[in-house]
Amino acid sequence: MNIDFALIYADGNGQLEQTLTKLVHLLTARGHHIRVFQAYRPERTEWQLSLPEIHFYGEKSGLEYENPDSLIEGYTNSLKHHGKPDAIIAVRAPLMSYVCRTAVGQLHGSMPQIFSWLQGVPEAYGYEEALKFCDQHLVMNEHLEESVQRYALQEQGLHMIGEPILKEKYELIPRPADTTHFVNIGELSLFDDHFEELFEMFKPLRDRASLTIIGDGPDKPVIQDMARQKGIEQSISWENEMIDPWKHITTATALIVNGSYEESRHLVVEALARGIVPIYGEADKELPTLADLPAIADGAHDLPSAEDCERMIQQYYIESVVDKLETALLEETASDLPPQAIHDPQYLYYKVLNDILLCAIDGTELIARSEEEVDYLAGFFTQRYITEDFIPIEADVIRQVAYPKVDSIDYRYARATVRLLLIQRWKDDDRLDKVNCRLELINKAGSWKIDQIHRDASYRPEERSIALEGRKKMVLVARNSSGSNTYALSKNIPKAIEDAFEVELLHQQETQEFQEKVKAADVLVITEANIKHNKKLYNPNQLVIDTWHGFPLKAMGFADKNEHNKHVLADRWASINYVCSYSEYFSKLIIRCFKLNPEHIQLTGAPRNDLLQQRPDTHFLKEEFAIDANESRIVFFMPTYRQLAHSERSDTDLNRDNLFGMLDFNQDKFYDFLEKENLELIVKLHPAEEKLFLNHFETQTRVHLLTDEMLTRYGKDLYEIMPLADMLITDYSSIYFDYLLLDKPIVFTPVDLQSYQQNRGFILDSYTNWTPGPKVTTQEALQDALTTFSENPSWYKDERKQIRNHVHHFQDNQSSVRVWQFIQQKITNFSQPV
Repeated sequence: MNIDFALIYADGNGQLEQTLTKLVHLLTARGHHIRVFQAYRPERTEWQLSLPEIHFYGEKSGLEYENPDSLIEGYTNSLKHHGKPDAIIAVRAPLMSYVCRTAVGQLHGSMPQIFSWLQGVPEAYGYEEALKFCDQHLVMNEHLEESVQRYALQEQGLHMIGEPILKEKYELIPRPADTTHFVNIGELSLFDDHFEELFEMFKPLRDRASLTIIGDGPDKPVIQDMARQKGIEQSISWENEMIDPWKHITTATALIVNGSYEESRHLVVEALARGIVPIYGEADKELPTLADLPAIADGAHDLPSAEDCERMIQQYYIESVVDKLETALLEETASDLPPQAIHDPQYLYYKVLNDILLCAIDGTELIARSEEEVDYLAGFFTQRYITEDFIPIEADVIRQVAYPKVDSIDYRYARATVRLLLIQRWKDDDRLDKVNCRLELINKAGSWKIDQIHRDASYRPEERSIALEGRKKMVLVARNSSGSNTYALSKNIPKAIEDAFEVELLHQQETQEFQEKVKAADVLVITEANIKHNKKLYNPNQLVIDTWHGFPLKAMGFADKNEHNKHVLADRWASINYVCSYSEYFSKLIIRCFKLNPEHIQLTGAPRNDLLQQRPDTHFLKEEFAIDANESRIVFFMPTYRQLAHSERSDTDLNRDNLFGMLDFNQDKFYDFLEKENLELIVKLHPAEEKLFLNHFETQTRVHLLTDEMLTRYGKDLYEIMPLADMLITDYSSIYFDYLLLDKPIVFTPVDLQSYQQNRGFILDSYTNWTPGPKVTTQEALQDALTTFSENPSWYKDERKQIRNHVHHFQDNQSSVRVWQFIQQKITNFSQPV
């Protein structure tokens, strides 16, 4: 049998490591293949060398940088390389049960049995609910059994395998024949009244018994003084040794235990293994207490023999534990246990949810017209569905999924439920059918398959009403000053809106005041699905319109292969009533990315592009950078941001040690080039990158860093200044789609194209085909392109026109008007669905 012991980390110095080493060797001797997995190499390398096979799955710089998701990813990758076992024992921490289940649940092949094996109560480690991800639990004693049962599922088996305290047989320590010798081992502390009680009981016995106290602690001087005050110091010997206290004991009548059995179990078991009888402060069924000290000293108490002591602790020998462990591992477990749904969102691992969603989406949208396509269907459906439920589609129909959401998934990653809106359009008669569906999926050997599709109910738009009595509230939310559609709308508010609404433009913040205003608005206009509240709970009649923030070049949402949060997209977009669109092609892309209902897309154009086509503001550049647009040619450099704000993910490993991230870039030569060509370079970075270059260009008169703070201070938006740019340099920023409306030159710098495409990807079919300008990756090519455009701005003019016409349905400066007209239409028809 292939058995893995998986843990987060052990440094090689503790009791667990000694026990694990012995267990591994005993199981190996019985014919099992044993592997140990932990995140990083142990501090004590001798322990690593003592194991027949150990692997390290951590992928961060160290344990302190790990989190549950990164542990899962590392362990998954390690198992991909080394293969799945037959059984996994998740050692020490409850979290490992979740890590192990999630890792193997993503890999092809049969699902191994997962056993938890805690070394302490679950509360000591945290993530207690993670125990539900196991199949069964290995427990060492009744106390742990009770603790585990508080968090385990009722259907999960618990196996009492015992605690492997004894690794070998010990020599018996003889009892003195003509005297009585008591031993006390442990920390010398006044935390409880142990020594007060012990000394009081021992005082009458001091002439016919001796006491050895082994241990140290902060209260040792006080305890020794207590012994002197009671007149028993001559009958007590003191030893500091705690690493191996037994070497100081040549004879012993009994061991006096400080605390309960649970607190001192290891010490008690080791004493019994040496034939020494433990004495407790409280009553015990088989063993004496402190009250029995006089009778023991007088020989009147019948103590258990050394052989009886050994019999009491047989279950603590490691061979006994291995016997019970092996029995538990080989025991057949029920495979038809009722699934229990995960309720705690911290245990919903994004990759598992994404796999479920993608299967549900692709399978539901699949059009199969004959049973001959069964092989293709098998990639998304179970054999039961194909055999019993599959109906070929004869008509020419298009299927589209909207708002898919994982409704539930069980702790064994065996079953899941997905809810979605299925939209079917028949090409012949333009018939449209919408139905809410519930899909049941099964994990078949690491691959999710649709087993059942239930048509819950026909889709009906929700009825909402915006009553116009009294003055209502409208909130426009702006994320920044770098091309804000809501800022553009605020510059052109119709009088009818001003009369009916109290309109407020808010910059997005994480304050309570901001959240309260957003929730209370009758109409909310946003720019990038930046709605965090569930409006059904706070304001179900709220009309939410998203103006979006650019024509997409990069993959987003469901089209982004590395998007972690696909499972939250449905909830976020379900709160948004309408999305403003650039063009029909934009609508197709946004539907593809976020799985929206096409009826919720409104063709208006982007309001911020109105600002591009108005008379530009020259005052800002003069005041901030001393640039006269009439005397110099202005070039804007606006690269995309490669780090995601809501996760640790980075879209490339580009090191921007120079402005353009190019190899062998000579900045002095570039500055000389700008001077020679009379070019002023305005650099606009993402706010998170601005700090890297804040003091970078202080001595340069031709390079200027434009920050969001500057724009806010002047009350300006980037799009009010951009028309002054004679040229634009960018890499993957979608801002160039809007800049096409000015029909001015664009230079592209895809210095990390391969890495970016692999990690993030593009929603458009070809980066080259959709970028109407020269693609440069060296300083020489960049300077040549800028020189050529300075001399011939018409270079790439035809390509710019072709892309512009494809992207922009409207090419005027009336997009704000169209958006306002649409909003007015919706709030005027207040009894109509919105």
